[in-house]
Amino acid sequence: MAIRIYFYVIISGLTSLYSQEISDEKIIVSGRVSDFYGRPVARAILYADSLLTESRTDKQGNYRVTLGKESTTLSVYSHKYGLLTLYYDGRPRADFSYPRETASINKAELKALGFRDELTAEKLTDRENYKNYNTIYEMIQERFSGVVVTGTKIRIRGTSSITDEANSDPLMVVDGTYVTDISFVNPAEVRTIEILKGEDATIYGSRGGNGVILISLTK
Repeated sequence: MAIRIYFYVIISGLTSLYSQEISDEKIIVSGRVSDFYGRPVARAILYADSLLTESRTDKQGNYRVTLGKESTTLSVYSHKYGLLTLYYDGRPRADFSYPRETASINKAELKALGFRDELTAEKLTDRENYKNYNTIYEMIQERFSGVVVTGTKIRIRGTSSITDEANSDPLMVVDGTYVTDISFVNPAEVRTIEILKGEDATIYGSRGGNGVILISLTK
């Protein structure tokens, strides 16, 4: 069965003091999801850059979701109506409207299209080009997908709900020691970097709720 994906650039609403909540790292976006007749689509799932978020539409089809400022796409998935994706341009409101004819897809087909429910563990082990990076933050930003780096702030996408924005920092471990800052790490001295999320991070308990960054040094 052919899978049809609808891409829209439907971003409506003017910026206002009450609707736009922006920090250095993230933007809270709100909007409404409706069918062709304007009826609300409830319990639709939001994806940011093809990665599952914790946001769902309510009975009126409304949603709120936290995006990184580097986010480029926002998608909504409904088992009944299918998938819609828009190219996000930074505005605080994004509305979705399904066309009259839609193609429903299942979770397996969604995964085949590159949409992920979990950011699985990623690991760097090739040290050949590590010395070419100026900072550990630059290295993480360029080598890992699903990670937002702003200055010395790191956020692993899809780990924190919008109600837990105050602390979205991942747990950081360098050579088995918990640290709150990794600025001291010289990329040339890195042996491996591993980023954990979801089930892979559960061994760290609640401290791993925002993901875990494991760094092993050569000395």
